[in-house]
Amino acid sequence: MARPNLLTLLFLGFFLVGCVAHKSTFLGLQTADSTYKQTTIRWGGKWAGSHTDYFFKSFNEQDYLGLCGYYIDQEGSTRGTDFWTEAATVYLGENPVASGAFINRQPPKLSGYKAACIKTEIPFDSKLFDYMSFSLRGNAVQFAR
Repeated sequence: MARPNLLTLLFLGFFLVGCVAHKSTFLGLQTADSTYKQTTIRWGGKWAGSHTDYFFKSFNEQDYLGLCGYYIDQEGSTRGTDFWTEAATVYLGENPVASGAFINRQPPKLSGYKAACIKTEIPFDSKLFDYMSFSLRGNAVQFAR
């Protein structure tokens, strides 16, 4: 019996990680503003010293948690940030709330930011969500040329 190759294992890992988060409904794109909270991913290895800034906003969407997000990658970067984002999970505090895949509905750019927005299946609680910070967690991945 043939053993699976590394590419197959990476794909399966990305697929399983993407399935961990809650289901959501895409709401569309909106112009980003100063109400978004920033979280930064600092890259290591070959890209040590570089980073990607992610921006998130939560809101009440018909009594469920609404979430908008986008990221700003460093100009000229080809690190595969979109692949990592696709497989990552968005957390609010210590709670997983959505797959990072929704963020990729709006490609990153250097100005005129648009954020992708979703409605989750998590009941909205302003007392809880207003004080929590966002984070994005994913697998450590190495990209080869």
